[in-house]
Amino acid sequence: MEELRDWSAASLPSVARPARNGIVDVLPTTDTGKVNRSALHAIGQDEAMERTGTEEPRSSDDYFERHITEKWKTVLKRDDVAATLHFGDLNGDSILAVEVVSGIGRVFGYEVPPAALAETSTVHKLAAVVKAASKDP
Repeated sequence: MEELRDWSAASLPSVARPARNGIVDVLPTTDTGKVNRSALHAIGQDEAMERTGTEEPRSSDDYFERHITEKWKTVLKRDDVAATLHFGDLNGDSILAVEVVSGIGRVFGYEVPPAALAETSTVHKLAAVVKAASKDP
């Protein structure tokens, strides 16, 4: 999955990158033979699709990481947010990304551009960006 994510990041504009990647044995189809997108989405919800960084959620000693993780949990309505999981793999989309970065901006007093989340895509990397920016005068 990491190779696919790296390739899409290098080759596709951010709006064309898949939000999630996963492996399924068979694509679900409708009676007419088309891909059943609702059923495909349900697979991603019910069964954890293979993703990079499938670590257990961890408690972080890093102030920035801890607060950003809590914001992701609130916005995404999930408890399984971990520092190395990708926002898209947790069903994050562009609307939720705006909510996340605006909340982070309120907490840290730093306006985080939505593109920062698209470029970093993990709590760990986003925390590093916010931490570095908070040290700037």
